[in-house]
Amino acid sequence: MIHESGEDYLETIYILNLARSGVHAIDVANELNFSKPSVTRALKILKANGYIVIDEDNHITFTEGGLIKAKDVYERHMNITEFLKICGVSDENASKDACKLEHDISVETYECIKNIVYNGSEELNIPNLDEFGNAFLISKLAKKIGLENCLINTFDDDTAHSIIAIVAYMISNDCIMDDIEDWTKKIRFGEFTNKLTEESVSKMFDEITDDQINQFFAEWIKTVSTTGDCILYNIKPLLMNFVHIIENQINYFDEDEDFKETMQNYCVFSDAKTRLPLYYDQYNGNLDYDNNFRRIVEKANGSGIRKINLVLDEESFDESNFEFYSNVDRPITFKIPATWSEAQNIREQYGDAVVKAKYKVPNYNVNCITINKQISNLKGRLFLYFDLAKKATATHSRFDLIEEMKVELEGMESYSETELGIYSNYFIITKNEDDSGFSYKVNYDAIDDLIKDDGYYYIFTNDMSATPEEIIGYYDFKEIISDLFEQINYDIDETDLLAPNKETGIKGKLFVIFIATILKTELTNRQLCP
Repeated sequence: MIHESGEDYLETIYILNLARSGVHAIDVANELNFSKPSVTRALKILKANGYIVIDEDNHITFTEGGLIKAKDVYERHMNITEFLKICGVSDENASKDACKLEHDISVETYECIKNIVYNGSEELNIPNLDEFGNAFLISKLAKKIGLENCLINTFDDDTAHSIIAIVAYMISNDCIMDDIEDWTKKIRFGEFTNKLTEESVSKMFDEITDDQINQFFAEWIKTVSTTGDCILYNIKPLLMNFVHIIENQINYFDEDEDFKETMQNYCVFSDAKTRLPLYYDQYNGNLDYDNNFRRIVEKANGSGIRKINLVLDEESFDESNFEFYSNVDRPITFKIPATWSEAQNIREQYGDAVVKAKYKVPNYNVNCITINKQISNLKGRLFLYFDLAKKATATHSRFDLIEEMKVELEGMESYSETELGIYSNYFIITKNEDDSGFSYKVNYDAIDDLIKDDGYYYIFTNDMSATPEEIIGYYDFKEIISDLFEQINYDIDETDLLAPNKETGIKGKLFVIFIATILKTELTNRQLCP
């Protein structure tokens, strides 16, 4: 028999587990606002009774029976909450009162409540558990880190909470417009969710102004950045097959094409300590073009940011740029592509050493060695990482691809030299003498050469005090930001942005995606640093 407090603990662990891999005692204590010793004692009782398992890293997971019980408690809470809402009780009081009723209610009464909530339907008329868990946690996080308050101070109350609800939908569903109305029917996100439709969301994107965005940046930087130290990430460019989307863009013309293509690059500033994004800026061309860097840094300084660490991706790695960056008086970090001329030499010289290295980067389970290095006229250190799990995954994927290619080659009735060339990295292809077809065999020597590079990656920095964990962490968080910003590209390509005005609509949507990066980063922070 489990007591009422035990059921509350199980329900809390279940909700927290929906949005992260690995819940710890401190997470439960923070969520319930209990002391760590009290939570530790309660968890020991749940473990002794066979409901949970606590591993050597103090991760809390359910046993099979514990998961069934936790789902039952959570479902009971949601059904009773929904029933009270049907009776006219406010959202806030319905949830509070359900907490009191759910533990003592009789089986008969609860079954009657379920029948009313189900209303003859085979599907639950309550929020989907996974979706509600994400929405619940995201709203709590927005409040806890001060984001909700900054949005309320910038916008009206309805708009602020609508933005948080849209972000919860984005993080849960990897998109923003499709099926948002269906989602709002299933998810109770306070009174604001019911106001969200595709039309109202598009209108909101269109009405977000530059002044409001700048006001939010000022509020948010004061809230998050205590030292003024930050990381500047450059983000992959937005490629748009229409022009004049955002002011001051440069149009690139191709004499062989009858359309104009616009390239717009973005950079995002994140707090050096918390990794939380602070604000973003845009520029044309490269960061070292036309005083882009100077303008961006001056704007950042004006917003309260002082020390900036540049973190640049593989696309920015060009030795011809190093003369510019060697004159920049601040730390700079480059992820280096495996195609770099010296990368293979470094792997051949140091590959065995990093594979056998005893040092494991904390939280990442990868090996690393550090090599003093000068690239062009920039002196610093090169971090050579080796990830055995990524090597295994990449190698497995290559052989899956080879099997798929075999099927394609077998099915070719007609072909061109260009088409056959696609397969040349993996196969030796020989055309028949009578030109009636071709034969092929797997080129294992070429595959061996490709596999040699799997699992290794190279990062160069002139920050002599940076640790391997800090350096790899830069790119872990950068990936989150890049993936979310990539959603803009998708929506443009699919004409999925339904804003009345394309230019201002994209500005507004980009801002909402930025809010999503803040909360996604905080979720990642809690996974890596419980």
